[in-house]
Amino acid sequence: MLPINRHQKILDILNEQGIVHIGQLSEEFNVSEMTIHRDLAQLETEGYLRKVRGGAVPIPTPPQSGSQTAPNVEACFMCQTIPRSQTPMTLNLADGSAKRACCPHCGLHGLQMMGDQIVSALVTDFLHGTIINAQAAIYLVEPDITVCCTPTVLSFQKKDEALRFQKGFGGHLMSMDETLDHLSQAMKLHQHKHHTHEE
Repeated sequence: MLPINRHQKILDILNEQGIVHIGQLSEEFNVSEMTIHRDLAQLETEGYLRKVRGGAVPIPTPPQSGSQTAPNVEACFMCQTIPRSQTPMTLNLADGSAKRACCPHCGLHGLQMMGDQIVSALVTDFLHGTIINAQAAIYLVEPDITVCCTPTVLSFQKKDEALRFQKGFGGHLMSMDETLDHLSQAMKLHQHKHHTHEE
């Protein structure tokens, strides 16, 4: 099979499954994993997908030419990171203002801190880049990839897509409330370790 035909097939599988795994593609096309690495690197350069450890995921919006950050993209209010297109979270406040976080990790921490000031929260579907209600989203916590802040938290609109992603990259599927509890525990553990280390 010519590389160009293989590239098209890879994109077809990616569109259908929402994720591709190097091992799976190597078997599918009867080529080495190194060949698949090169294929994915080429497709990433062309702006069709984004490589992650062990495979690749789609890019929901076309790549921007020129600078990495669009001028209207504001930094995360928690950690000052510029959000990627697949991960932002927005907190809408009672006073009419909005806080933008780089990812659900920071956004959910902000939600816990500001509590009653928040009237609604929106997250981004990691695979498709669509905006969804944070309460209705499914969260994949601590997968084997680091996309933004750690512990990594990714949000999905559809449970079956979240399950497929979990199958390839591990982690735990949680509701918003479960994720908030998990992050609180992780923060307490981190503070306890830090405090013990100082003594």
